Amino acid sequence: MQVRGNTLVFPNRLIFISLFLFYILLAVGCQPKETNQLTEKEYSVYLTVIGKRPGNLIVVDESAVDRFGEVSSGKLSEILPGIFPDTIDDWVLENREPLIVPDDFPFKTGYKVVSAGENIKSMPAGSRSYVVSRAGFSKDGKQAIVRFYFDCGALCGDGAFYLLNNVDGIWRVEKESEHWKS
Repeated sequence: MQVRGNTLVFPNRLIFISLFLFYILLAVGCQPKETNQLTEKEYSVYLTVIGKRPGNLIVVDESAVDRFGEVSSGKLSEILPGIFPDTIDDWVLENREPLIVPDDFPFKTGYKVVSAGENIKSMPAGSRSYVVSRAGFSKDGKQAIVRFYFDCGALCGDGAFYLLNNVDGIWRVEKESEHWKS
């Protein structure tokens, strides 16, 4: 590379092209990841909370965060003792944007996930579904929180907060808040 006046001159075009591609790849690699796309990690948290319940649609409702003031009042750490502050922070952050479900996501039979805005309005009256918040994870990836409820129609349902731990790659429910029922 030489400088002639105010102009850089590249004697070898291959070097110029290589540097140009390197900077493009560097710029693309530095872009923030999409936090609103469903991951297998989040899906496995949902399936752990659902447990042995029968297959139903899993509806992700991002508006479930702080529905009753648990976060803004600071009561969530009382409801789920042992929850890490960074787990709560990630949970709030993840639920700011609507979920994106990849078309090719490998769902377990009977447990498909949709965003609350997707197909819910077209569901028949009386349809049953599991409604979950987005999962929030601790920075080390070993703790997760999710709000879960079973919706079986008007005045029919139950739900709770779930705190999970990942032990040897397997999610386990550590604590669940007191359930509400209607």
